Amino acid sequence: MKLAFSPPSKRAAVARLFTLAGGLLLAACSQLPLPPAQQSQVWLLGEVHDNPEGHRQRFAWLQQQVMQGWRPAIALEQFDREQQPLLDMAQRDCPDAACLLGRVAGEQQWQWSFYAPVIDLALQQRLPLLAANLSRADAGKVMRQGYGAALKLGIRHAQYDWILITDADGTYPVAAIPEILARAEANDMVVGARVGAEVSIPWERRPAKWFLNHLANYMVSARIPDLNSGLRVFQRPDRFKSLVDYDPGAEARLARGHDVWRNEPGGPLEPARGPMWAAVMLQAMRADLPWLLAEHEEDLTIDGDEPPPAGLMPDAEAKRKRLAITIPIETGLVFRAWLDADGLVVVSQGLLDHGGMRTHFETVYSDYRDVDGVMFAHHEDNWASGMRTGVTTVKKVVVNPKLRDDEFTPPGDGHDD
Repeated sequence: MKLAFSPPSKRAAVARLFTLAGGLLLAACSQLPLPPAQQSQVWLLGEVHDNPEGHRQRFAWLQQQVMQGWRPAIALEQFDREQQPLLDMAQRDCPDAACLLGRVAGEQQWQWSFYAPVIDLALQQRLPLLAANLSRADAGKVMRQGYGAALKLGIRHAQYDWILITDADGTYPVAAIPEILARAEANDMVVGARVGAEVSIPWERRPAKWFLNHLANYMVSARIPDLNSGLRVFQRPDRFKSLVDYDPGAEARLARGHDVWRNEPGGPLEPARGPMWAAVMLQAMRADLPWLLAEHEEDLTIDGDEPPPAGLMPDAEAKRKRLAITIPIETGLVFRAWLDADGLVVVSQGLLDHGGMRTHFETVYSDYRDVDGVMFAHHEDNWASGMRTGVTTVKKVVVNPKLRDDEFTPPGDGHDD
């Protein structure tokens, strides 16, 4: 498959996309009449690389659909996904395919004359071009590190609120995805199960699978229909809420993705900006450190010799050897953490460059206690720009409490989450 056409909105609902992703696979040189593109949201077009007539017919069909009002995004395997920023700049600045290819193509060996008409059409009609190829570097990493590395790579680059994983060998029916997504609203994760008369498991694998299934069922005291199912959907952990009671009233902090709201004690929630935005984001990042490490595996740095910032704890404590991790979150915002030998976060720090000034926030954690198998710090010392701002004592921790439907709904948002 060489070109994929889909709706230009990158924020389209994942359920809608997967419902129609079964779409249609076409041979570019087919002589059969093609139905209007508007009947499907996603079209996948195959090709024979060196077939000029096939390329001509495919472009003629695409041009006709666009002239009739279709406005797809066009994904090309000719560009590695890492080239997307360069491709975006070229689409903004270049008047034609020759200019764009001169900036982006480099030494890639393609018969560009076959693809230039498609690129020209996209530039003339302002259709988004998407770099869709898995690079050799990414493919090599998957080959060396295996299935888990492939999942982590995809999750790190996911752009939507929901993440769905499945196998590419046809084991799981694409038609079942909408039903799974519908069930996801009321569950943390939905897992597909391979059951029924059509399921075929090789005889040599059945004894081991039988043993593992029965062992897992015994350990959790529940029946697991498909222990190692490859079809799952779950939501990104991108929401955070903090509620603290003060004498004047409660202060709430709410984060959804990169959007943050906060209120003065007793007042209404309002969007947060600048240092207060960073303070809430850093608070959410401390709670989300395992996911943060997975998302930034490629750009974090580890230093076991650097001590925590001076003045935050007694000298004897500060001199103990700890693992320091630095994670660049985005331009102007860096998250740092110091871990002890047990992997517990002892100090976290956020560095914010804002309006030419650098602000830093620190929290020192102590009094860790086990709560349902998870270690939580029950004492926090909070600092900002070298000044101690307060102490937090945690009296009670509840793991996985039942949440209201509107728990993470910000002001003015009419839908429940």
